[in-house]
Amino acid sequence: MLALALLLGALPFVMIIGVMFNTIVYFMAGLNPDLRTYGISIGLCFLMIMCGCFVGCFISVISPNSEMAMLIFTPTLMTMMLFSGLFINVGN
Repeated sequence: MLALALLLGALPFVMIIGVMFNTIVYFMAGLNPDLRTYGISIGLCFLMIMCGCFVGCFISVISPNSEMAMLIFTPTLMTMMLFSGLFINVGN
C-alpha cells in the first residue's frame, strides 16, 4: 500500500514532466503530427515513467537502508537494460 500511495502522490508531477519531455522530443524528432499517434506516444511515455517509479519504490520498500537499496538497484537496472532489447542487432 505504501508503494501505491507514493505512486499516486507523485502522479501529477510525473505526468506534467512526462508530457513536457515527450512533446519536445516528439516534435523535434519530426514524428507523425497526427493527434492519435501523439496521444499514443504520451500514453506509452507515461506508462514507462510509472514503471520506473514503481521499481524505485519497490526497491526502497524492500531494502532496510539506503546502502542496501543501491546494492539492489544496480544489478536490477543492469538486468533490465540487458533484456530490454536495446542491444539487439537489427541487421540479423
